Amino acid sequence: MHKSERGIHVQGGLLLMCTWWVFTLGAFYTVIRKNVPYLPTPKDDKEVTNFKIVVPNIVVGMLSIAAIIYGLSIDFTPFSIVMSGFALLNALIMFYTLVFAYQKMNPICFPSHENSIIYKKTTRNKVFKFFSSSALFLVVLTVIGSAGLQYYGDYVKWEGVTPAKIEQHTINYIGIFAPKEDNGLTNLVEAKRISNMVENEFNLISLYLAWNKDIANSFSSQLIDAMYKQNSIPIITWEPWINTFDENIQEQHVFDLISLGYFDDYLKQFAYKLKDLNRPVFLRFAHEFDNPFYPWYYEGNQAPAKFKMAWVHVYEIFKNEGAENVIWIWNPWKSEHIADYYPGKAYVDWMGVNALNYGNLNGDGQWHEFEELYEPYHDAFKKLPPTPVVISEFGSLKNNPQENSSDWINNAVTAIENNFKEIKSIIYFNSKVDNNWPSGERVDAYLDWSLPSSQTKIHIFANKVVPNYIPGPLPAISTEMIEVDESVHPLTHIKGINLKQGQSWENDYHVLNRKKLISNFKDLKTIGINTLKYQGNSIYDYNVLNISKKTGLNLAYTFWIPEHLDFMKDTMQLTELKAEILERVRHQKYTAHIVSWHIENDVQYRQNNFYHKPSLLYQNRAYVLWLKALAEEIKNIDATRPLIVDVEVNPLAIFHINRLLANSMDIDAIGLVVKETDYLNVVTAYLKDINKHYIISDIKTDDFAAHPIVATENTFFINSWQDKHESNALDFNGIVDRKGRYKPDYVTLASLLQEHQETVVLPKIKILRPARLIYDESSYTFHAMVYHPQDGWQVASKQKDLKIEWSLIKCDAYGNYLALKAVGTKAKLSLKIPKNYTYYKLHLSIVKGDYVTSTLTTLNTPLHVD
Repeated sequence: MHKSERGIHVQGGLLLMCTWWVFTLGAFYTVIRKNVPYLPTPKDDKEVTNFKIVVPNIVVGMLSIAAIIYGLSIDFTPFSIVMSGFALLNALIMFYTLVFAYQKMNPICFPSHENSIIYKKTTRNKVFKFFSSSALFLVVLTVIGSAGLQYYGDYVKWEGVTPAKIEQHTINYIGIFAPKEDNGLTNLVEAKRISNMVENEFNLISLYLAWNKDIANSFSSQLIDAMYKQNSIPIITWEPWINTFDENIQEQHVFDLISLGYFDDYLKQFAYKLKDLNRPVFLRFAHEFDNPFYPWYYEGNQAPAKFKMAWVHVYEIFKNEGAENVIWIWNPWKSEHIADYYPGKAYVDWMGVNALNYGNLNGDGQWHEFEELYEPYHDAFKKLPPTPVVISEFGSLKNNPQENSSDWINNAVTAIENNFKEIKSIIYFNSKVDNNWPSGERVDAYLDWSLPSSQTKIHIFANKVVPNYIPGPLPAISTEMIEVDESVHPLTHIKGINLKQGQSWENDYHVLNRKKLISNFKDLKTIGINTLKYQGNSIYDYNVLNISKKTGLNLAYTFWIPEHLDFMKDTMQLTELKAEILERVRHQKYTAHIVSWHIENDVQYRQNNFYHKPSLLYQNRAYVLWLKALAEEIKNIDATRPLIVDVEVNPLAIFHINRLLANSMDIDAIGLVVKETDYLNVVTAYLKDINKHYIISDIKTDDFAAHPIVATENTFFINSWQDKHESNALDFNGIVDRKGRYKPDYVTLASLLQEHQETVVLPKIKILRPARLIYDESSYTFHAMVYHPQDGWQVASKQKDLKIEWSLIKCDAYGNYLALKAVGTKAKLSLKIPKNYTYYKLHLSIVKGDYVTSTLTTLNTPLHVD
C-alpha cells in the first residue's frame, strides 16, 4: 500500500457502515421486486452531495444520542455506561457521513522513485511495514491472549481466588531486662551498653514491681520517666505480693480478695498513677498465674474461674479510672492451661510467653531450642482470637560447653521470622542476678542469662521501625460527657434494612440496575420495610436515590471510614476523605427522603485489625479528634438531619461510646451494631441511664426476633437484604439469597412486621456426611436430608416438589468465605475432596418455588472421643 493510500481501508470500512441504509433499501426492493435503475455518477468532485443522502445517518445518530441520555437517566450503572459508549461510537460513525459527503479531497500525486526511497526509510513506514507483514502473527497472538485472559478470569474466580489484602500497620518491638542488682529494675546504663553491643535500639524496657501498699515510695517514677526520655516504653511485670498489706488477710488468696473488692482503693491509686503518665505503658499482671512457684498460684479446679474473675475485676477498675494507656499482657506458664485461663479478647492486648532455655538444668537435662519451647504455645494461641505475642523473657543459659547461647539466639530469631508471625516483640532477659533456680538445684548462686559478648547485630523483624510519635504523649481528648438536649428522638418509627450490595461494585456480582432495584424495593415495601440504610457511592447513588424515592422508601445515607488509615500521619488522605464526605452531604442535602447521615463502621473497635497497642492507642484518639471535626462540619452544612455514629455491641462498647460523646456534641444518636447479643442489655441500659438516643443499626433477623429488648424499639435496621456475592467475598446474612429467593429470615421478618402470619413452610434440612475419615483427592458421598413431621429425616429425593443445589465454599485461613462453585443438583452428591479440605465447606440449598432454605457444614464428620 502506498503512502497516499494509507488509511483507505479504515475509510472503506466506515463508508460501508455509513451506507447501511442503501443496502437495507436494496434488500427491501429486491424482496418486493422493484427495479432500481443504474445511474452512472461522474468521477470528479465538482458535484455537491445531495443532503437527502445523509439524512438517514443523521437521524440514526441523533436517535443514538437520545437513547444514551434517556437510558442513563433511568438506569445509571457501570454496564449501562459501557453500553452507552457503544451507542456513542455508533452516533459518531453515523455523523462521519458528513465528512464523506462534503470533504474536499486532495489530488493524488504519485511520487518519484527518489521520494519513494526516502519514504521507505522513515520510522513511520517501517512500523507500518512491520504490522503489515506481521498481521497473521498478531491475530493469532490476540486470540491466544484473549483465551489466556478468559482462563485467568475463570481461575481467579475459584482456584486462584484470594482474600482482599488488609493493609496492616504492624510495628514490632525489641526490649530488654538488664538489672545490675537483684531488685527487679533495669539499669539504663547497662541497657544502653547492650544496645550498642547488639546494634539494636530497645523500644521496651522491662522492670518488676511487687504490690506495695505505699505506692508513693515504691513506684519507680524517676526510672520510668528516664525510659520515656530515651524513647522506650516501660513494661511492668506487676506481681501481686500482699505482704505489705494487713496481717489479717495474709492467709487468704489474693484473687479472692481482689474479686471481693478488698484492694479496690489500692488498684485505683495505681491505675491513676499509670494514667497520669499519659503515655503507653505495658502491664504484665500476675504473670505465670498457673505456676506453683508463685504465691498467686491458685490450687484446685476453681483456679481458672478465680483467676479470670480477678483479672477482669482489675481490668475494669483501670478502665473505669480512665487508664486507657495501660497495655495488658496476659502471660501463662504452661501452654496446656491457655484455653482454661484465657479471660477473653476484650481483656487482653498482648499475650506473653517466657522462653528461657535452662540447658542442662532443664528437667530432662537437655538443651532445648526456642522453636521447641514455643511450638506448644503457638498451637494453643491459634485457637484464640488473633493477638500479638511478646516473648517476655527471652534467653539461654551459658552452662553447656557443647552448646552455644549465641547460636540459640540466632536460631530463635530465624524461627520467629519464618514460622511464628504472631510474635511482635521479644524482651532479652539479660540478668546475672536471677536466683530462681529450677526445683532441686543449688540456690546459693545466681543464674547468668546475659547476652554473650560475641553476640552482635541481632537483626529481627523486617519492619521494626517505630513511628516517631511513640512513646510521646497521647493526643489530648476530653473525658467529660457533654450535656446536650436529648428531649426529642432524632429518628422514630423506622423499620429498616441494610442495602449492602454495590459497595464494592467492581467485585460485586449484584448489579443495582433499574429492574433489580424496582423488584427488590417493592418486595421490601410489601413486608413492611420503610427505610433503607445505604452506603453512598458515585456509581449507584443515582439509581438508588431515584428508585427509592419513586417506590416510597426513605434512606439513611451512610459513609464508610477506611479503618486502615493512619490517623496520626495520613493527613492528605484524611483531608481528601473529609472533603469527599462533605461534598456528598452538600450534594444530597436537598434530597427530601434522606432521613439521616451515618458513620457506618465502628472505626475505634475495628482499628485493632490493622494496629496493635501501643500504636492503636494513638490511632483511636486521633480518629476521635478527626471525627469530631467532621461531625461539626456536617452539622454546619446540614443542621436538620441527625448524625448517627455506629458502635459495635461488645465489652468495649460503653467505653467507645463515652469517648465519642465526650468529644463531640454533634452526634445525635448512637447506632448499635448487634454482633454479640450478650452485651445488648447492658449497653442499651447504659444509654438510657445517660439519656442518650440510640437506634438498632444492624441486627440479624433471628436476633431481632428472639431478643426481648429489640421488640420495644421502634427504630431498627435488619442486617442485610441479600447475601453478599463478590469475586473474593461471600456471606449468607441476607434475608434473600444471592439468586433473589426468599430465605426463612424473610418469612420470619414478614411475619413480625405484618399483622398476618406468613403461611410458607420451609422444611428443616441437614447434610449427612460420610461417617469416616476423609482424605484429599478421594471421592465421598453426601446426602441431602429433609425432615418430615410424620416420617422423620428422609433423603430429599423422596419429595418431588423440591429442587436441590449443592455448592462448595472456599474459605481463607480465618474461615472467611471467598468463593463458591456449584457441584451438584441431586439428593446424593459424590464429591472429590479438594486438597487442604479444612479450607472448604459444603453448602446445601433446598428450593421450593420462590423460597429457599440452606445449611452449611464442614466436609468431614468431627471425631468425638469420650
